[in-house]
Amino acid sequence: MKYNYPNSKRDDSIKDDFKSKEKGVVTVPDPYRWLEEQNSEQTKQWVDSQNKVTRTFFQKDNVEDPTLEKIKNQLLDKLDYPKYNFFKRRGSKLFFQKNPGKLNQGIIYMADLDKGGIDNAIVLFDPNQESTDGTWSLQSFNVSNSGKNVIISYSKGGSDWVSIYVAKIPDTVDSNAKLVRSSPETIEWCKFVQPVWDREEKGFIYGRFPEPAGLGDAEKGTETDKNEYQKLYYHLIGQDQSSDTLVFQDESHANYMFSPEFSDDFKYLFIHTSRDCNPEVELSVICNWDDVFVKKTSDKLEVHKVFENFDASYSYICNQDNVVTFVTNLNAPMNRMITVTIPTNPSEIKPSSVVVKELVAEKDYLLEHASTPASGLLYLEYTKDVCNQIQIYDRKGTYIKNVPLPGPGSVYNFYCTHLHDHVYFFFQSFIHNTIYYFDCKENQSQVFIKPEIKDYDPDNYECKQVFYESKDKTRVPMFIVHKKGLVLNGNNPTLLTGYGGFNISYSPYFSLNNIFFIDLFDGVFAVANIRGGGEYGRQWHQKGSLKNKQNAYDDFIAASEYLINEKYTNKDRLAITGGSNGGLMMGALANQRPDLFKVVIPDVGVMDMLRFHKFSIGQHWTSDYGNPDDAEMFDVIHKYSPLHNIPTTATQFPNMLVTTGDHDDRVVPAHSFKYAAQLQHNLGDKVSTPLFILVDQNAGHGAGKPLSKKVQELAYKYYFIGKSMNLNFNLK
Repeated sequence: MKYNYPNSKRDDSIKDDFKSKEKGVVTVPDPYRWLEEQNSEQTKQWVDSQNKVTRTFFQKDNVEDPTLEKIKNQLLDKLDYPKYNFFKRRGSKLFFQKNPGKLNQGIIYMADLDKGGIDNAIVLFDPNQESTDGTWSLQSFNVSNSGKNVIISYSKGGSDWVSIYVAKIPDTVDSNAKLVRSSPETIEWCKFVQPVWDREEKGFIYGRFPEPAGLGDAEKGTETDKNEYQKLYYHLIGQDQSSDTLVFQDESHANYMFSPEFSDDFKYLFIHTSRDCNPEVELSVICNWDDVFVKKTSDKLEVHKVFENFDASYSYICNQDNVVTFVTNLNAPMNRMITVTIPTNPSEIKPSSVVVKELVAEKDYLLEHASTPASGLLYLEYTKDVCNQIQIYDRKGTYIKNVPLPGPGSVYNFYCTHLHDHVYFFFQSFIHNTIYYFDCKENQSQVFIKPEIKDYDPDNYECKQVFYESKDKTRVPMFIVHKKGLVLNGNNPTLLTGYGGFNISYSPYFSLNNIFFIDLFDGVFAVANIRGGGEYGRQWHQKGSLKNKQNAYDDFIAASEYLINEKYTNKDRLAITGGSNGGLMMGALANQRPDLFKVVIPDVGVMDMLRFHKFSIGQHWTSDYGNPDDAEMFDVIHKYSPLHNIPTTATQFPNMLVTTGDHDDRVVPAHSFKYAAQLQHNLGDKVSTPLFILVDQNAGHGAGKPLSKKVQELAYKYYFIGKSMNLNFNLK
C-alpha cells in the first residue's frame, strides 16, 4: 500500500561544494537543512506529523492495535526480575545498583557484609524519586576511597549533559541511614568525563565545556552546537562553580578532550589527551598537586608531557614509586603491558627521558584491560574469538594461572582495586547470566548472585558461534541464538545486528529482549562481529574504518547471506537493526542491498555523512569516518552516506522504521529527520513498503533511558517486524 507521508518542504537552493580528488568540485544539494533547526516550530510540526503517520501502522480500526499493548505488557512481565549493574566495595560496605523488577531506573543499595550481608541491604539512593517519567538518570556513583563520600552525576531527558553534586554516605547501615548532600552547589556543563576525587576528599577534578549561549535546563540536549574547548577544573566542595580552579586546557586545539587520573598513591596526576575517538592519546603528568592544593607551597601546577604524537594508548594500572605500569598498544596491535620509569626530578620529565620496558608481551589475541588488587598480583583480561579469559601474573610479568570461568562467554566488571582484594564480576553469554565473587587472596571464585527469572530456562535455547567468509575472504565471527530443535527450513524470522566501529567489541551479553524476540516469533537472533570493531585489536578496527569502511558493510552483507544460505532464514524473513554507527550501517545497507532485507531499523543513526562533524561531538568521529572536507575522504564517504545514496528509481525497498530521540545531543536527530524526508521524497510514491520515522519525546542517544521507554521502543520494533513479515505473534 501507499502511505500519505507529510509534506516535507524542500529548499533546492541550498547546496554545498566539496572538493573531490576524483571529480574536482562536487556540488551537493541539501534541501532539508531547515530540519537541523530542531527547536523551530516548523521542525516540531514536521516531527508531530511524521509520528502521527507512523503510528497509523500500529493501529487497527483507528486505535492502537491491542496486540501492541500485549507485547508491551508481556515484555515488561518478562523483565520483572532483579537486574544488577555494578558493585563497589569499601571496607565491609558494599554499594550496588539493582532494579528489583519493573522500575524505570535502578536503585543504589548499601549493605554491611559484616552485619547481615547483601540480604539486609538498605536503599541508599532512588533515582526514580527524581522524576515522574523516569528520565532523570544516574550516570555515575563515584564512591571515594574512604567510603564516606560520593560524587553523583546525573542527566535529564536522555541528554549527554551531566550535572554533578557531592553527598555524604552514612556511617552505619540501618533504617535511618540516608545520603546527605554535602553542600548546595551543582556542577554543570559536563560531558564524557568521570570526576576524580583528590586525596583529602575535599574536592574533585572534572571536565566541562563552555556553557552554550541561551540554553536553559529544559533545552539541554536539543542544541546542535559543537562541543569544543573542554577544560579540566578542580572543584572545592562548598564553593561556587565559578570559583573552580583551572587544572588543564589546550586553547590551540578546540577538539581536544582530557581525562584525569590519579595514581593509586596520589604521587602523579595523569592527564590523557584525546583528539578523536581513537584510543591513542598524549599522556601528561602533574607531580606537584599536593604542593599546590595541600601544602600550599606553590601556586602553579607544573605539567610535563610523558608521551606525545598520539602514537599509542596508555591505560594506567598501578605504580611502585616512579615505576608505572600501563596497558598499551605501543608497537603492539593486540596490546601488551609495559612499565614506564618516570624521572624522579620533575624538571627532567619529557618523552625522551622516560624508560619503557616490556612486562607482558603481546599475544596473538587481544588484551582488553588489566587491574591489580591490594594483594598485588596482576589480573589481565583477554579476548580470544570474542570470548574472555582472565590470566593472573605476578608483578614481574610471570604468568601464574587463569581464573576459572564456567565456559565461553564475556566477563563484565572484573576490576580489581588497590583498596581491597574483592571482585564482583558478571559472566554472561547470550543465554546465561551469573554474578560471581572472586577472592584475590585465595584466587577462588564462587557464585554470588544467580538472578531468578520466571518462565526462563536457558537449557531451552542454543547459542553457537560460527565463522563465515566476507567478500574479500576475511574470516568473520557471528553468534546465532535460537530455541533448541530449530528446524533449518530457510523460513525462520531472523533479527541480525552489528556495530563495526570505533574499536568497540560486540561481546556476548545477556538480554531478555533478544530472548523475547526468539519466543515471540519462534525466531533467530544473531550478532555479526564485523570489522571496524575491536574484537581482534587495532588492525581489525582499521580494516573497517576510514577508506576501509565498506569492509564493515561487506562483512554484514556476508553474514546475512550466510544465514540465508545455511537455511536459517530467507530475504523475506530477515530483519536487521543497529544503533548510532550501527544505524549508519543500516541506512547504507538499505541503499546498497534493498533486495536482501525485509525490514531495516536504523536507530539514532549517523545519516548525513557530509555534515556529521559540524554538530555536538561529531568532529571526534573523523577518526573512523574521515573528514568529508578532505578531497580524498569525500570520495569515500559520499559513496556510502545514507542520505546521499537513496535510490530514485527503485521498485523494491525494505520496510523502514527510522528511530531517534528529540534530546539526542550525540547523534543529533537532524540526521534521521533529513534521511526520512529524503527517503519519502525519493521512494514514497514508487514503493509500497512503509518508510517511517518514529521520534521519541524526551529521549536521547540511549544511555539512562527509563525501562518504560525501552519497553515501548522495543514493542514498536517487534510489532513492526511482525506485521511487515505477516507473522503470528506468540502471545498469551
